[in-house]
Amino acid sequence: MTSPRCTYPRTGMNPFPLKSCTICARLSETMQSPTQRMGRKRRLEAYKRQEFSRKDRKGRQGGPPNPTSNILVEAVWPAMYQKVSPSFCAAKFFNPAVEGGSSSPGTLAHIPAPGSGPRRIRAFTLVELIAVIAIGAMLVTLTAPVVTSLRSSGESARCANSLRQLAAATHMYLGDSDQTFFPYYEDLADGSRRWYFGKEPGSSRGGAEGERTIDVRESPLFPYIQAVGKVEICPSFPYGSKYWKPKFAGASYGYGYNIFLSPFERPASGGPYVPTPIRMAAIPAPSRVILFADCGQVNDFQAPASTSNPLLEEFYLVDDTYRTIHFRHSGRANILFVDGHVERFAPYPGTVDNRLAGQVLGRITPRRSTEYLK
Repeated sequence: MTSPRCTYPRTGMNPFPLKSCTICARLSETMQSPTQRMGRKRRLEAYKRQEFSRKDRKGRQGGPPNPTSNILVEAVWPAMYQKVSPSFCAAKFFNPAVEGGSSSPGTLAHIPAPGSGPRRIRAFTLVELIAVIAIGAMLVTLTAPVVTSLRSSGESARCANSLRQLAAATHMYLGDSDQTFFPYYEDLADGSRRWYFGKEPGSSRGGAEGERTIDVRESPLFPYIQAVGKVEICPSFPYGSKYWKPKFAGASYGYGYNIFLSPFERPASGGPYVPTPIRMAAIPAPSRVILFADCGQVNDFQAPASTSNPLLEEFYLVDDTYRTIHFRHSGRANILFVDGHVERFAPYPGTVDNRLAGQVLGRITPRRSTEYLK
């Protein structure tokens, strides 16, 4: 077989007996001392003997020889020791189109350069896929409580901000009303009833639950709420859930008013008891008297609710008897005091209403206690 010749245009024939490309020869010629070149030759001879012994053992034992072993050694060895890509040698040196190249079967011209063949795509094995899924499920399990806690904290903060807005609106109302609180409700001459959160027309009173109408623009606090900013519905109240029962065709923020700021009294002229608001001066410690609180009620006596199907509805007052404080912020309730600050309370032991699973309603004081009420 004719020995291939290097045809790299800058240097012509390869001055070395090694059949490498011109780049390999130039690196050996310019960067290695005679002693290094001698060591290089010895390593080549050892490598050739090793490869011949390993690859052509079958030929020496009577089988067909491997005609490509010597060419492969001479082409790959310079790339291994000189850090030159073997694909350059295959393209520039052992190519049938180059002088001295060989295209006979079994020669290096028929051996594809590294990286030129079809590539195998590495995919996940079944075991690896199961491991990844298991790790992902574990991370979800670990992070889910944290995400839930962060969401609950955010909703509680929004609720507390709405309560502070109600406090600001109330104090503006007090300034315009001779420091007298607004009534829980008042009945008007046209048969309508004005609640502290809106006006219910006479035609709506006594109507079916969820169909009664309310006009929040007629609330005594409405112009002051507009002045201080938007008061949002409590984001933690489960409006629209399967256990929610609406009282009106709409929502009224989800907060309850301290009924002791507008207690029911009989008028001097006689007649039924009516809410009679007190003056600010009658409160000895505004920082310890409730103004508004997270509220709700478990209803099992008005359709569509029943004793076998209790439902949750809005409730609009806090008193010394009912279990109407709604602990909807991770077992805590936001309480707004008359001075404008907000605190979080847990239920008082033994006062929780257990009729509705998943919802915690109760009191922050024992029954009949007026602490925080006046």
